Amino acid sequence: MLKKMTYNTDKGPLEITYDSEDPCVCCELPVVEASMGGTSICPWCDMGVDRKTGKRLSMAQMYQHSENFRHNTGSATDYAALVARTLKNKSLNSKVDIV
Repeated sequence: MLKKMTYNTDKGPLEITYDSEDPCVCCELPVVEASMGGTSICPWCDMGVDRKTGKRLSMAQMYQHSENFRHNTGSATDYAALVARTLKNKSLNSKVDIV
């Protein structure tokens, strides 16, 4: 199902249309909703939480997600660092900002 998300950027609001049934680049389950990390990562993975249990991911699970993330995106970005940055940003800021 197509949904819209508006991100606040330094150049003003940016509206993104995305398919909520597309797979998350980390866990490969449907994204469902946009997250701080964008529309290609589900909110659970964005926050380092196991979607099925609701518990925080262990470091081993984060590294596995990191491997999935790198494989699915072709990115060298470390998933664990992405989650840590997102958590830091969420604690400082209630707005959604693209950095």
